[in-house]
Amino acid sequence: MWTCLVVACTLLIAASPRQTSPTVATPVAAKTKIRLVVSRFDGNSVPDGFGDIVADLLTQRIRHDDIELLERRQVKKVLDEQDFSNSDLSQPGAAVRFGRIQNADLVLVGTVYRVDGVYIVSAQLVDAVTAVIKETSRANVRFKTIDDMDASLLELARLMGLRQEAGAVIPIVIATPSPAQGTVQDLLERVGGEPSDVQMKMIPQKRLLEVGDKLQVQVQSKRAGFLTLLVVDAQGSVALLIPNKNAPRIQMQPDIPITIPTDAGFNLRVKPPLGTTRLKAIITDQPLNPPPGVAPSDYLKVALGDVLGNASADKNKSAQATSWVSAEIEFLVIERGGVAPPQNIPAKNEIPIAPSAITQPANQPATPPDVKPNPLPQADSSTPDAQVKLALENIQKGRQDSSARSDEVLHWPLRQYRLDMIDIAWQPQTADESTPLIGVIDGDFDPDDPVLARAFRNLDADQREALRHEMRRNGDAPIRHGNQVASLIAGQATWLPSALPGATLVPVRVTTAIEGPAYRVDKGDGQNLLLALRTAMNAGCRVINMSLSIGLDANALRAFADDPIWNELEKRAVVVVCAAGNNRENLDINPVYPACLDRPNILCVGALNSSGTLATWDNGSGSAYGLKSVDVLAPGMLLAVSNGGGSPTLAQGTSHACAFATAAAAHLLALEPNLTSAQVVQRLVADARALPEVSSFARGGLLQWPTLARQQQLIK
Repeated sequence: MWTCLVVACTLLIAASPRQTSPTVATPVAAKTKIRLVVSRFDGNSVPDGFGDIVADLLTQRIRHDDIELLERRQVKKVLDEQDFSNSDLSQPGAAVRFGRIQNADLVLVGTVYRVDGVYIVSAQLVDAVTAVIKETSRANVRFKTIDDMDASLLELARLMGLRQEAGAVIPIVIATPSPAQGTVQDLLERVGGEPSDVQMKMIPQKRLLEVGDKLQVQVQSKRAGFLTLLVVDAQGSVALLIPNKNAPRIQMQPDIPITIPTDAGFNLRVKPPLGTTRLKAIITDQPLNPPPGVAPSDYLKVALGDVLGNASADKNKSAQATSWVSAEIEFLVIERGGVAPPQNIPAKNEIPIAPSAITQPANQPATPPDVKPNPLPQADSSTPDAQVKLALENIQKGRQDSSARSDEVLHWPLRQYRLDMIDIAWQPQTADESTPLIGVIDGDFDPDDPVLARAFRNLDADQREALRHEMRRNGDAPIRHGNQVASLIAGQATWLPSALPGATLVPVRVTTAIEGPAYRVDKGDGQNLLLALRTAMNAGCRVINMSLSIGLDANALRAFADDPIWNELEKRAVVVVCAAGNNRENLDINPVYPACLDRPNILCVGALNSSGTLATWDNGSGSAYGLKSVDVLAPGMLLAVSNGGGSPTLAQGTSHACAFATAAAAHLLALEPNLTSAQVVQRLVADARALPEVSSFARGGLLQWPTLARQQQLIK
């Protein structure tokens, strides 16, 4: 249904997803029971014994007709008798050895991290029969309190295909590997050789690494050979670290450890993306080289199908490696200061390839990675859009078993993983006393919306009653446009992708989205809008969101643009964030107001869809654009919002994209309160990420979240 705010247009999507269930590659034969053992989980910065607690609780959450679970007491007994340490079991080779001792088909191993008050559980399924860890058999979840742990581990079991819901068929795989071809995927997925032939450890032995930290690992092999080192970052990007141009060949001697990079003549430093990152060391009889025709570099992007082969007489060909021994180690990349990273959950069907996240040659400054897109995790072959709609339906219907997963899906605009092409480099930022007051000039506010209880905490009884009066006078509304926009800025609910949860808002009603006679449903005009701006400014707002536009003839436009309020807003350093509009028009030719007023403190925001292109609506229209007029672009489709009363729904439009830019402007002012409004606009435009697909539609690209690191960089 297409809905207009006199002053603004927005599109409300009726979610009608179909029910889906996760699938995993190839099923085993009918009625075959697969013996699964859940090992003790490794722990990092968690209390002693916490990994055992996680493993015990996760075991209880596994429920599948094709799985025979080994009893936990027997598991603990074997762990003690065989003297497996936590660090041993975090390495796939040791997990394979443990599984074979237990006569198990699959071993579930993992690590529990705690950082910034957040517990992160990373897990993988190791095939003890074939010594293969499929890249699709890894997942992670997070929780903040012990009360939330059970629901998160329930979701982990579901993500890994180990929980069978009523009526769902979820086949379990015993991976039957094809003959080794020496591809990157082979090298990553196969343990190879005897499980204990190679050992890796971090130096020092910690697995929480901050961006900028030096990275050192020690590798020791029981057999001689040549070392290859691969990295898989938090977004699934794969790179070849060794060999490289500084270390074209590293030879291992039996039982003699080497330290990387100390013994290799180059440096490794931790870089984004944040999240779980893996290093895999592979030892082969002959040195492996980059793919044919590719010159060694400081680090080399590689695809899963690339062959890392032995040198041959033909320099453009390579002999494929068919056997090797290996070990891997996982660590968590976090921001400086110990900030928890966003959740990264690999897609079930593919790993997108991008440059390495962590390496640099000696004496060279770190550079930001050129991140490629990462698909939203999918339970089956349905589209990411369908996944969002299904997640919203789960929330609306209170499906508790799906709530944690649904929350994560609905948070897609705020996460490091992407839907198709889009990349938002921020994570939810809870507002504090440094966050400036934000005005929201809009229509149809429900002041009693529970997700906005904190955001509307400064409203007095008279103000609340005035807003309630308008709700009663206008009757039931299909859209509470003001609540939708406000909830994306500052709403507080687990399913909301709000960018500044808990920020204080000043709602200023100026119009309505409800159809009806003029005597009952006022639509506002230029003078009403100017009055609303004064109200927000006088309340002390440093940022004002106007997800609306207004029609003005030449005379009215002149009076509107010449009003003293605009100079006063600039004088008080107030940023005005405006929606570009939804008629897919070129604002350079057909301007709309107030978005196109020639004022340095106005930020005009267009909308992107989930594929990173200019948003289009079902009626064939879409986001306005303009290389001179539109400043930045933000997500404007498939956004979970509150429609008043805490009622979740999906919405789209430049109105909603505008909310993200408002939150970004407020957060930038929290970091740097002395910025002028013009400087805020300049910074958000300058820091926006360039997207080739929309480079001709806005002077800036994809809106980026301001960070303290960026502030410190500018100060230096």
